[in-house]
Order: sequence, then structure tokens, then C-alpha cells
Amino acid sequence: MVHWHNHFDYNATTGDLIRKHRGREHFDTDRMWKIWNTRWAGKPAGNPCLHRNKRRQAVQVMHFGANMRAHRIIWEMQIGPIPDGFVIDHQNGDPWDNRLTNLRLATVSQNGMNAITPSHNTSGVKGVQWHTRAGKWCAYIKHNGKTKWLGLHES
Repeated sequence: MVHWHNHFDYNATTGDLIRKHRGREHFDTDRMWKIWNTRWAGKPAGNPCLHRNKRRQAVQVMHFGANMRAHRIIWEMQIGPIPDGFVIDHQNGDPWDNRLTNLRLATVSQNGMNAITPSHNTSGVKGVQWHTRAGKWCAYIKHNGKTKWLGLHES
């Protein structure tokens, strides 16, 4: 397990990870060590990412050449390791809001149930979509990987 406290501070008010000053041992030259600390130390880590369809995705942090999700780092810093079979869910649906009060441990199924309604959803309701061939609304429920069809409806 990575000791995140050696690399970041956490601002609980904003939900930001702040990069810590790195020691000389992390760099090949004095010049690179000075440049990195001048440019990055004490500043927020990570970039809020947009999916190709312009939907918000999680804040990603480049850490020693690997992209990490900021909410996972924050959870491990503040709470501890993430158990197998669990993910970190943003309760309010905003993947850029990494305040600890907005994060919770969830199963993949629970995380999916908390997902925002997709922009292409014309009904505006989860589990309801337009069935073009039937010319009616189709309703369904998804739970534990299984879909239960509720039928076709005029409205």
C-alpha cells in the first residue's frame, strides 16, 4: 500500500489533494528536483477530466507515471484500504466533488444505481426509455445484474 500522506495533503473543505515537496532522492538531477518543487509542490494535484461526450469524469492524478483517481487516494488517506469488491461512490453524482462527506464505500451495483441519468435519456427517468418499434415507453428495473421488464406503456 502506498503511503499517500508522504506525497499529498488533503484539503477537507475543497476536496483537493495538495502535492507535497519532494526530496532530492526522487530525481536524477538537482535541476529537475528544483523545477518540480517550484512548479508542483503546494499546488492542487490532478485534472478534472471530461469524457468524449462532455460528461464529467473523475479527477485524475498523475503519480510517478501512473494515472490514479483522486477520490480513491483521498479514501485511502482518510479511511484506509478499499476492500475487494467495493468502489468509492460520489453520493451527489458529481465526480469532481471529492470532499470526504461526499464519498462512500459502495458495491459496483450500488454505484450504478447512484449514477446520474444519461443526457441521451429522453424520458428523464431512470429505467424508462422510448421503444421506437412499439411507439410506447418501455419500463424496466435492473438489480444485481438482472433486468426485470415492466412492460410497454402509453405514458
